[in-house]
Amino acid sequence: MIRRLLVTQVAILLPTVFGLFSCASTSRQAQSVQEVDNLLTRVERVQVDATVAREKARASLSELTALVSPNFSGDATKQFATFKQSIEDSVRQATELRKSVRPMTESAATVFGRWTQDLEAFGNTKMRQRSQARLDDTRNRYQGVLNSAQNVLVTLEAFNADLKDQALFLASDLNASAIASIHPEVRELHERAKELDNRVEACSNAARTYVEATALYGQVETVTLDNATPNNTATTSQTTERQTKTKFAKQRSSTLKPRPSTAPSETPFPPATPEDSGTDQAPQ
Repeated sequence: MIRRLLVTQVAILLPTVFGLFSCASTSRQAQSVQEVDNLLTRVERVQVDATVAREKARASLSELTALVSPNFSGDATKQFATFKQSIEDSVRQATELRKSVRPMTESAATVFGRWTQDLEAFGNTKMRQRSQARLDDTRNRYQGVLNSAQNVLVTLEAFNADLKDQALFLASDLNASAIASIHPEVRELHERAKELDNRVEACSNAARTYVEATALYGQVETVTLDNATPNNTATTSQTTERQTKTKFAKQRSSTLKPRPSTAPSETPFPPATPEDSGTDQAPQ
């Protein structure tokens, strides 16, 4: 009688236990998908913050250029105050970029750590090898985003530091001869701004490549640019760039910005003149 009761209780409990394990497994897999999407969002955030940081840094350089221009005829005090504020804006945005990198790295550690653990659960060797290869590819693409973002940070913080030095120099010496003496440094900053542009573009491309390759199924769609030009006519450069690209469908509201067709606008600055003495001449 007792044995019969035990058998009955076990028969009742076993489906419940198996059901609990099944629910736990399903819940873990759903969480894994959400973690992948979280990482995608954080990659996009880093790309946007890097782009905005570049814009803030260039805006500050434009304010400095306007202040030290030989043709300047405004209120130097107000222009200097505007320049100082633009530096603060640039530094603040650089901080935002650094803040966005950290959660991206934490999210990546979660995604890739879980993926590595899941490899041990495969029963099929071929499937496990295929998943391992895709893990390696995805991790490499992510590393490209991280490395390029760190490069942007290094360049941006050095650039902002030099802008602050320019402000410090002019704060107590805002006169014609002092301004003329820093022209070589301002020209050098314009050259370094191009390096910042290149590094931000590399970060944008790395982020775009990661998102396009890793976005959840149904979140991206492929479109061609063959009919992008009115009347199906195009210049030689447009024809050269005609290729298949991806854009985000309505299911995913991406923050990634499109590739710029032209370089960012730059405030003109006079070339070097014989009056610029010393060893700080800008590259010719």
